[in-house]
Amino acid sequence: FPLGRYKVKLTPGTQKKGKAAKIALHNFMQSREASAREKDLFRSVK
Repeated sequence: FPLGRYKVKLTPGTQKKGKAAKIALHNFMQSREASAREKDLFRSVK
């Protein structure tokens, strides 16, 4: 039983964690696979 439909793993790199998370969130918001309900939930994560 999966806990969620999406999973993001931030790996160490040259970017800051906050910026990497913001980019991941932006990519999810632009995804055509995400429903309107999921996009509302993504907005609430901000």
